Amino acid sequence: MIKKTLKKALPLAIAAAAASTSFNATALNILLTNDDGYGAHGIVVLESALKAAGHSVYVSAPAEDSSGTSGSINTDRGATVGFTDETGEGTNFSVQGSPVDSVSAGLYGLFADKNIDVVISGSNAGQNVGKLTNNSGTVGAAMFALRNGVSSIAVSVAVDLPLLVEVSEISDELKALGGQAYMKGAEAQAKGDLIQAELAKENPDMALVGQLSAEVEALQLEIADLQDQINAKKVEIYAVLAQADARVEDGQLAAATIVVNTLDSLEQTMLESGSEKLLPEGIALNINVPGKTLAEIPKVKMTKVTNDNLGDFQIIMENGELIVDAQTNRLVAGAALGQVPEDYLDLKSEAQALFSGYATISPLDGNLGAKTRADGASQWSELKLNLRGEQLLIEVADGTAQ
Repeated sequence: MIKKTLKKALPLAIAAAAASTSFNATALNILLTNDDGYGAHGIVVLESALKAAGHSVYVSAPAEDSSGTSGSINTDRGATVGFTDETGEGTNFSVQGSPVDSVSAGLYGLFADKNIDVVISGSNAGQNVGKLTNNSGTVGAAMFALRNGVSSIAVSVAVDLPLLVEVSEISDELKALGGQAYMKGAEAQAKGDLIQAELAKENPDMALVGQLSAEVEALQLEIADLQDQINAKKVEIYAVLAQADARVEDGQLAAATIVVNTLDSLEQTMLESGSEKLLPEGIALNINVPGKTLAEIPKVKMTKVTNDNLGDFQIIMENGELIVDAQTNRLVAGAALGQVPEDYLDLKSEAQALFSGYATISPLDGNLGAKTRADGASQWSELKLNLRGEQLLIEVADGTAQ
């Protein structure tokens, strides 16, 4: 039944997502959260669009940016969780906690009497596709709602990859210039020390002092020139980042329209089927939108979350310090150049469809258990057998053994 309902609901949502529907939706009670923090552009735009569509929107979002917190929760039992009524109207609260804490506070504390129909998390500044969904606070908030029996949708907007590649290249240039300035500074300092040592002598070699002083002065001019170049590169980076932010904001406006129209379609399906929920039991949606205007997005595709590895954030050792380093792979590199590698071209994958310019809607089930094999044996049973290296009884999906 779930599969039949999903097959009916999602294609309707896809068809309606990028254009207004003729269906006259009734107002939904929506709990809105995010992981970028209360007041972030994405959640403000989405709240405005949902209210304009006639829905009742209740906001419970982290007070601070909580990106990358996944399903993090406050486990300090009995502790008081801080919150602030941001508008004085009892509808918009910032919460001192994670995205999951904010949803929990909204469902069971702040808006416990509002009969919430759906939790929407977003729109996030940055895509949440492939393996990155495991790290996402945006998706983590939606999964918490799902586990607690509430329909939920995670919404994210992709960064403009070519612009980020440009930022990375300028950053490398900036780092090189900084290194040169540092070396020149160290050289000037060493020559200055030599000058001081020579002057401390009873009979200093003033010709040497003059020569060293001239060299220090030349180095200082070079350092000043390098500093000018560094400042120019910083201005360049800020300009490119501003462009990237503007593209994300374009995408967040597009995402708001897509979410509103998706809700209309899902609500129509719910009413026609006689269901009490927007989505089938145990199913959430993961919506990703490119950083483009709605007019620039060719289509919204129904996709699936796959194991695409879009890179990772790794903490590495560099010059005796631990630093966060972003890693990418060929899919990201290819998309940044405007072409997804041919061996990645599976547009049923949300990551690959997204980087090909489409908005995507993928179902999530939040199931952390191993998938069932076609022959009925679960993956964990097979793993157990292989690890023990001996013949074991394997439990299969229907409760029998083999």
